[in-house]
Amino acid sequence: MTLFTAVAIVASSYTNTKPSAGFYLLPPNQKATISFVFMENLVVIPVLINDSIKVNLILDTGCRNLVLFGKKFLKEFMMTQARPIQFSGLGSGKAVHGSLSIGNSIVIGEAMGVNIPVVIVPQKNLFTRFNGQVDGVIGFDLFSRFEVEINPINKQVVLSMAEQEIQRENFTLIKIKVEDCRPVVESIVKMEDGRSEI
Repeated sequence: MTLFTAVAIVASSYTNTKPSAGFYLLPPNQKATISFVFMENLVVIPVLINDSIKVNLILDTGCRNLVLFGKKFLKEFMMTQARPIQFSGLGSGKAVHGSLSIGNSIVIGEAMGVNIPVVIVPQKNLFTRFNGQVDGVIGFDLFSRFEVEINPINKQVVLSMAEQEIQRENFTLIKIKVEDCRPVVESIVKMEDGRSEI
């Protein structure tokens, strides 16, 4: 296992007030500290949905929405009547289909989420190798709202308000912009013949 500390900073006009949709920190908190466990080198965090549904989710930067796996979740959520959602990139890479639930509340430590969409995939849980200890994935919803620091030694994820772009010792600040939910870093590539391209 490689020990590392990762800090993702997303520039935004985020404030510590309750939004109509998305995540925020309960005032007067400036940060939320969440303990996690490693499962096969994946970061798994505890999450409470709609005040009663306790789940363990893999923190995945590539995941756009909160996704839960298993038929049991269909009974616990109000589903929209929209057509099924199809996406790929998990497991074998074959497309999977899910149903959408909107308007959910989420609690992750001191971080709260309102009107969060949840995708339910009723097919067999892709995470059966974790013996029922992993229920799904979450990612971009958090990374788009907060500065996220992952400390593997203390097994903690720290969420801070994104407007606090603090330069830490021994870290290099790299500006990013978000395009279609993906972080983009501007860089210069130097060719062997001396040419440079941005």
